[in-house]
Amino acid sequence: MRIKTVNLSGEQILTKRNAEVLELYLQGKTSGQVADALYVTTDNVHWHVTKSYDILRQHSGMQIKNKQHAIVALATLGMIEFQSLYQEPST
Repeated sequence: MRIKTVNLSGEQILTKRNAEVLELYLQGKTSGQVADALYVTTDNVHWHVTKSYDILRQHSGMQIKNKQHAIVALATLGMIEFQSLYQEPST
């Protein structure tokens, strides 16, 4: 799963850093794991996640109370790309 910073209209919604933090967080990483991966503090991770949830709430009109709500809002706004697990067989 990859989170884009822009919505379907091309409007910038999230900063690159907000998207990076949220992407790792929504993939099931703990705040500590996200912090380690991005060389930031856990407080910084919490700030980015909270800020991102607030932004998604404003743009989607949805209540964002957990990871599942955030994923639905991102999908509704066209800001999430799912990577295929299927690979073409090599010939």
